[in-house]
Amino acid sequence: MLSALWPAALRSIGLRHFRLRYLSLILLLNLSLLASLGFSPAAMAQATAMISINAGGGVAGSFAADEFVQGGGTDTQTGTINTSGVTNPAPQAVYQSERWGNSTYTLPGLTPGGSYTVRLHFAETFYGPGMPGGGGTGTRQFNVLVNGTQVLTNFDIFAAAGGANTAIVKSYPATANASGNITVAFTQGAADNAKVSGIEVLAVSVPAPVLTSIVVSPATASLNPSATQQFTATAKDQSGVALSPQPSFTWSLDSGGVGAVNATGLYSAGTTAGSATVRVTSGTVSGTATATVTNVAPSSAVLSVNSGGGAVGAFAADTGFQGGYVGTYTAAVDTSAANAAPQAVYQSERFGTSTYALTGLTPGAS
Repeated sequence: MLSALWPAALRSIGLRHFRLRYLSLILLLNLSLLASLGFSPAAMAQATAMISINAGGGVAGSFAADEFVQGGGTDTQTGTINTSGVTNPAPQAVYQSERWGNSTYTLPGLTPGGSYTVRLHFAETFYGPGMPGGGGTGTRQFNVLVNGTQVLTNFDIFAAAGGANTAIVKSYPATANASGNITVAFTQGAADNAKVSGIEVLAVSVPAPVLTSIVVSPATASLNPSATQQFTATAKDQSGVALSPQPSFTWSLDSGGVGAVNATGLYSAGTTAGSATVRVTSGTVSGTATATVTNVAPSSAVLSVNSGGGAVGAFAADTGFQGGYVGTYTAAVDTSAANAAPQAVYQSERFGTSTYALTGLTPGAS
C-alpha cells in the first residue's frame, strides 16, 4: 500500500529519514495540542526527547533501533543492569546493547541553532571481576566529542559507575548546526575500545517567565516648581527580559514625598521644593525613581526701580516713567516670599495710567 501511495518519495529519502520526519510531525502536532490545553512551553520542553537511540540494538520502549551512525560494531549482553543511580534511566535493553569501537552519530531533524541536551547512556557489560573480559578499573578508557568538542577524556565506565552492569548517564549542552544536526563521536582512548549504549537529544527546558523586577524611566528627574514629569515602567523577568504583555501597574509616592503622581505615572511637582520617591508596583514587585523639586535661582537684576519711592537697597529711585501718581504707606508688609524686595519698595507705589521706558539694556538680549 505504501509503495502504491508514495512509490518515489520513500525510495528517494529512505525509510529511516521518512520515519524521523513523520515522528517530528506527530511531535509538533502533539505539542500544539498540549499548548491549546494550557500546558506551558517549559513543561513540554522538560518532557520532550527529540531523538532516542538504542545504540547497537533494536527498538526498546521509546528508544529507536540504532541509526544515524557510521563506524564501530555492535554487541548484546544479557546481564541485569543496575539503573538505581540514574535519573530517568533508559530501558534495560538499551544498557544491554552497545556500539563499540570508533563511531560517529550524526543526529538530524533538529532546529538549526537550537539548544539541546545530549544524554549518553553507558554500562560496562564486558569488563570487570567475574565478567567475560575480566579486568575492571582502567581496562576500558575512551574519548567522547560532541559537535567536535571533547567532553570526555579517557572515560572509564567501570570506575565512573562504580562497577560492572551499572548504568551511568552523562549529559552535555549542544547546539544544532545550520543543517539541524548534532554530532557525537566516540574514539579510542588510553585502553581498549570506545562504547555507548544509548543516546538521547532533549529540548532544553525553558523556564516560564516570572515577574522579577520593574525598571522606572527616568531613574531621576529634577523639576522646577509646578512642572510635570512622565515616568514609565517596564516589568522584566528573571533573565532581565521585558515581559510581553506587560502587567498592570499602580503608581504612588512614598510617604513624605512632595508633589503627586497619577495613575499613568505623570508626576506633578507642585509649588514646594523637596524630593519624592515615585513608586510603581505590580503584585509584590515594585520599582522606584526619584523626583527632586528645586526653586528656580533668581537671575541677576539688571535694573531695579522702586516705583513711586526713593532709592532703597538695590532698588533705584523711581525713574523712566510717564503718567500716574505716587503714594506711600507705613504698614508692615510680609516679605517672607522667596527673593522679596525690601519693605520700603512695597510701601510705595505708582498708581493710575503710567508707562515705564526702561533704558540702558543690551539690544536683542533677553
